[in-house]
Amino acid sequence: MKNSDSPGQDAIADAGMVLAELREREAQLRSLGDSLPDSYLYQYTVEAGKPMFLYISSGVERVNGVRPEQVLQDPMCLMGQIEPGQLAAYIEAQAVSERELSDFEMELHLCRPDGEWRWLLVKSRPRKNAEGQIVWDGIATDITGRHLFETEINRLAQAIEQNPTGILITRTDGTLDFMNEACSRISGYRFADAYGGNLTVRNILFAKMDEAGYAEVLARLHAGKTWSGTVRNRRRNGDEYWQQATVAPVFDNEGKVASHLYLVTDVSGQKDAEAMRLRLAAIVESSHDAIVGKNLDGIITSWNKAAERIYGYSEDEVLGRHVSVLAPPSRHAEIQQHLDIVRAGGTVVNRESERVRKDGAVIHVALTLSPIRDATGAITGISTIVRDVTEKKHLEEELRQAGAYNRSLIEASLDPLVTISPEGKITDVNQATEAVTGCARAELIGTDFSDYFTEPEHARAGYRKVFQENSVRDYPLSIRHKDGHITEVLYNASVYRDENGNALGVFAAARDVTERNKAEKELLQNQHHAESLLRLSRNFEMAQSYRDVLAPAGDEIRRVIGYQTIWVFLFSDDRKYAYPLEASGAMSDGILQDEVTAKLTIPGDPMLEEIAAADHIVVVADALTDPRTNKEIVSHLKNRTIVNVPIIFMDKHLGSVGTGTFGDEGVRPPSPAEEQYLLALASHMAVTLDRLHLFFERRKAEAKITELNRDLEQRVEERTAQLEAANKELEAFSYSVSHDLRTPLRAIDGFSRIVLDEYADKLDDEGKRLLNIVRNNSNRMAQLIDDILQFSRTGRLEIAFTQVDMSGLAHEVAQELQETAPNPALEIRIGELPQVNGDRTMLRQVFVNLLANAIKFSRARELPVVEVKAERIGEEIIYSVRDNGAGFDMRYQEKLFGVFQRLHTVGEFEGTGIGLAIVKRIVTRHGGRVWAEGKVGEGATIYFALPAAQTAAMDWQGGHHD
Repeated sequence: MKNSDSPGQDAIADAGMVLAELREREAQLRSLGDSLPDSYLYQYTVEAGKPMFLYISSGVERVNGVRPEQVLQDPMCLMGQIEPGQLAAYIEAQAVSERELSDFEMELHLCRPDGEWRWLLVKSRPRKNAEGQIVWDGIATDITGRHLFETEINRLAQAIEQNPTGILITRTDGTLDFMNEACSRISGYRFADAYGGNLTVRNILFAKMDEAGYAEVLARLHAGKTWSGTVRNRRRNGDEYWQQATVAPVFDNEGKVASHLYLVTDVSGQKDAEAMRLRLAAIVESSHDAIVGKNLDGIITSWNKAAERIYGYSEDEVLGRHVSVLAPPSRHAEIQQHLDIVRAGGTVVNRESERVRKDGAVIHVALTLSPIRDATGAITGISTIVRDVTEKKHLEEELRQAGAYNRSLIEASLDPLVTISPEGKITDVNQATEAVTGCARAELIGTDFSDYFTEPEHARAGYRKVFQENSVRDYPLSIRHKDGHITEVLYNASVYRDENGNALGVFAAARDVTERNKAEKELLQNQHHAESLLRLSRNFEMAQSYRDVLAPAGDEIRRVIGYQTIWVFLFSDDRKYAYPLEASGAMSDGILQDEVTAKLTIPGDPMLEEIAAADHIVVVADALTDPRTNKEIVSHLKNRTIVNVPIIFMDKHLGSVGTGTFGDEGVRPPSPAEEQYLLALASHMAVTLDRLHLFFERRKAEAKITELNRDLEQRVEERTAQLEAANKELEAFSYSVSHDLRTPLRAIDGFSRIVLDEYADKLDDEGKRLLNIVRNNSNRMAQLIDDILQFSRTGRLEIAFTQVDMSGLAHEVAQELQETAPNPALEIRIGELPQVNGDRTMLRQVFVNLLANAIKFSRARELPVVEVKAERIGEEIIYSVRDNGAGFDMRYQEKLFGVFQRLHTVGEFEGTGIGLAIVKRIVTRHGGRVWAEGKVGEGATIYFALPAAQTAAMDWQGGHHD
């Protein structure tokens, strides 16, 4: 009961109860809103023209895919999902509701953040709050399922009515219940004609069928079976036609026949239509443009090969999907607009737009859309022809930019740039072109562009090629400066056109490659020098006379440098005389037979004194004018350029190898690279000359011992000791040569690396590439030196014969190589191998080289397998190492065991080609032989056979015994 003495307190209490009740109801309402399965409640108002949500239930996350707190913070995360075409209508409906305080209801089509499209029914009711602000209370319900169902029902009804196939339905007693427009059009009868039983299905669809045939149709129907066939029929006006008819029972929920369904199609012109269809299909499939068929909702229904090429999707991947899958989101509204135009009977012609390939690449296309109509003229679908104009758009953009910035870009380039008219006349140049030709811009414009090249016709051929192929890349030419200076360049050129595609001329850019070509020539020259020295090493190793040394040396000098004659002088120990040892070439007879040169006195001859004292090359550029030369000899021999290279072995100056030009050959001093080559040649020659000298000395000693027959044993021992010392000196020299050659190689590699590290910002990509080529070749040269030494050492080592356990040796090597194998799946199988008498160290090297080779060439296999086997055949034990790797062509098997002979490039498999040559040398020195078998892609087998007579008696079961 209220206390009448305190009405204020009672009012406060009542207000509190009302407020509590309101809060409880609000909490209940919000709880109810959060529990709705496919709906959510919301409250929102409008401030400064923008929506602001005051409340939204949790169902928004299930329906729209965004959390309530996201919507409260940023309303556009919800409003932005509405299809652009509907958003304006929604805003207009809200404005009307605000103006008239009226409810509004809309079906909205929206796209969730995950890309899923849904239909939403929104109902809102406006009210004014205590502050006079309009607030909308509303509910949003997901009606996607209902909308799709209604759409499908409508589509089905339209499909039945508009279906070109005639559809007729009767009751089981034959009473007609339904006939669509197509059935009336085919038969000529209307539904009203059959009303009241005046006509039957027999009259309408089977007028020409005999009684027996029609009885069969009815029998199958009453038996609950389907009948189908092509029959002749008669229309209402008497015309006859062919129809394809299908009759089927329709069952109710209890499985009883409730009605009969008749489907008929006029197939009179089927053959002509089929032929036409085939022709149209061939046209569609052979088109270079994409031809895409869609229904009126934009669902793809057909897809030709050109569409597959342009978009990257196969037919199976797109049929049944909406055409918007081919466009970026920014073009979806445009697609809808196009669909609306065509559905209304209009066309879209050559409309440029953007589309997206399957791989995500954006392409530019030109679209032509037109309606597809049936025989009645009704629009049943949409045909789209798509032409990929991406390249055209890029070219237009390039031409536009070129037109806008042509002048500034031309002048900004350090490379010579020029524009040339279709007639071959220069129309514009930059300052770099002026510099490279020595001609001012005003002089160049209007002249023939080819006049400034060393080979004008070659330049014109390149210009014609630009028009034929639209561009040329890295076209080599040489520009002649006014002062005669030549600049080697690579030209890149392309045709530039006007807006209509007409050629206006050619834009050409030249890159100065003079220094690059020079570096490449030097690199190639160094490679040729290295190959030449390698050939000399092989020839010198077999030399048995001084001519065996001079002949190949002369051949290499003629091949590498071009000097036609070489000679050798040996100095006396006291440096007083120079003796002509041998000569090769055009002037060799004169050098050897001339009495003046039979024995040359060194003291008093400035030229010979300098040569005898020099540890470096002595070059006389022109012997006719140089004060150091003996003019009497020069006059007789007609020397011009003379090059003398010291022959030094183990710090002992043995003599000099000379070469140069004579008479009409003119003056031609060697380049620095050629001087280095000649020094290396002389170093190789020194080893061989010293060996031959010792050999000849030993022969003289042996002859003297035979003649005198005294102190034979002592002298043989002395000479033998000298030979052993010479061999040691030879080996020491090999290491010296290795060191001497490695030092400049390390310098080349080191300074190249310094340039790359410290001057990288000053080098362009081409400069870096060239330096890396220098480094790679210097490293390869170092490996060549190591392999040469190893190969040479293998031939000099003495064989220490012992009993060798070949099985244990193979297992030992295999275990070491397995640990560092590039493919962990490698399997090495080793059978029982017989023992053999041989040098264990050398035979171990055989297994190392063969197993390493097999592992290297099989590493690309998923399961590489290497097998080691042996068997005894006759007087030999034959060992084999087989792999399942790259293999080789048997036509080139002889190359396998040659020094530096390779059947694979360094890019495929590393190495220098010395390994199998070492194997052959070791096996040959053991009295054996080697050979190989293989097939490309199926692996290779290397065999080596050792004499069975050297094997120890043992119980070996691995092979057969003779």
